[in-house]
Amino acid sequence: MGRYKEAPFGFNCPYQHACPHLGGISATWASMLLADVDQDAYRDGHLAIHAEKEIKALETALTEARRENEQLRAENQALHRRQFKPNRHP
Repeated sequence: MGRYKEAPFGFNCPYQHACPHLGGISATWASMLLADVDQDAYRDGHLAIHAEKEIKALETALTEARRENEQLRAENQALHRRQFKPNRHP
């Protein structure tokens, strides 16, 4: 006869809050971590947060670079117009 896959109904583990087999951590917390690993939610959640921060920073940098590029093009065009006279034939 095999072992139970689940604890019997109404069973309360005396080590639920500090399991000696888990290095003294809570068995409930360890179970939640294992469930997160199974769903891959814990790791991906942190990656998504970091990715969002990086995307926002890159979008801000891109906006600033576009604004600077536009300004430099306008300055370059103004310098070019001052340097050369318009081509007017009478």
